[in-house]
Amino acid sequence: MSLFKRRDARTAGRDSVTRRFLVGGIGAVAAGLFPRRAGAADRGEARTVALQGDGNQPVDPRTLWEGGLERLAGRYVFHQIASPGGLWEHTDRKDGTRTQRQVSINEIPADFREKLQKAELIISDLKLPTMVQGDARKSPSGRGVLRFYAETSPGRLQVRNIPGASLDEQGSLNFDGPVTYRLEHQSHSNPSVGGVLIVRQNSERTWGAATLDFADLNATALPAKDKPDTDPATILANVRVLRSAVEAFAFVEWTVQDADPPRKYLGSVRLAKVGVLTQAPEKSA
Repeated sequence: MSLFKRRDARTAGRDSVTRRFLVGGIGAVAAGLFPRRAGAADRGEARTVALQGDGNQPVDPRTLWEGGLERLAGRYVFHQIASPGGLWEHTDRKDGTRTQRQVSINEIPADFREKLQKAELIISDLKLPTMVQGDARKSPSGRGVLRFYAETSPGRLQVRNIPGASLDEQGSLNFDGPVTYRLEHQSHSNPSVGGVLIVRQNSERTWGAATLDFADLNATALPAKDKPDTDPATILANVRVLRSAVEAFAFVEWTVQDADPPRKYLGSVRLAKVGVLTQAPEKSA
């Protein structure tokens, strides 16, 4: 399963479709360039690979994305709602209609608000150097350059109170343990005006500042020692980071089943690195 197929795409304006519109099949090309070599980083094969495509000169991957895992490491805590205008409240009515409106953090259910305000993400114990891959090649249209970046490393992940940032539909995502991190970025050096407009129109309402130039941060749990052949569980899949490596944007989702009619809240929150954009609060419960 590709982690680019984000679960929030079904409610955030066909995000996966518009990304393909913007870069013209860039995801399929990236999949061929960067096959997921299970366990490579775990075996200590940390290295930097500069790929060459379409006759272009080899490229240093770190020039394609400056906010790598080593810079990203640290503790991030809730800073603010990232979705412009507030989170989205969806209400399914008995007559089959659905209404939606934007709400501030003060208007969402108290238990949901309490979780978000205690949201926390800690990236630590990375195995350095990480394994980095990158490529830059001419786009099929000849109008610009397609850029790909991928980085993996074992490490430790601590995450609390971010409901929606995993592939678990109902999970509130409280996890502390060893994982394999994967950071992925793909972009076009000269995207069309129409493509950028559509991406912003369909995704900006959810992701805010993390709509255009971002990298996907994913994490999978290490297989259990007694079940080494099982597929690793995806712990983190709906988080984006910026080049500055001081902010993380996490998709959130919360359903109130006992409401009449039921309500669902969707959007994203901005987590800031402690000591850079925010002061250190008390440890989350």
